[in-house]
Amino acid sequence: RITQPIAKAIKKPAADIYLSKYWIKHNERYHSKEIKSVGMTVEQFIIWVVENFNQIRAATGESFTLIVYNGDDTSMTATIDITIQSNDNYEVKTAQPRRIESLANKQILWEK
Repeated sequence: RITQPIAKAIKKPAADIYLSKYWIKHNERYHSKEIKSVGMTVEQFIIWVVENFNQIRAATGESFTLIVYNGDDTSMTATIDITIQSNDNYEVKTAQPRRIESLANKQILWEK
């Protein structure tokens, strides 16, 4: 869930986060190799990021990225891109481990 205090900080609505069957299949098809390399299934990885994110960065359009970042600029981060849907919930789109350098040009909206 994007809580009210976080929502206020990132200027987005507070709402629940959900994962559709379509995006599960997308992530299994395109990102499962990278996710399995960190010892998780796609669903486990997404749940872990949602429960442990400590940074949010801007993404494309109205989307934003939830990040589990350990503070080491040379390490991998765990990320999921989410966007608000017409039902006022956030939907997980892409989930994958990424190097923090790949996010360097994305504005930090919130940090724990």
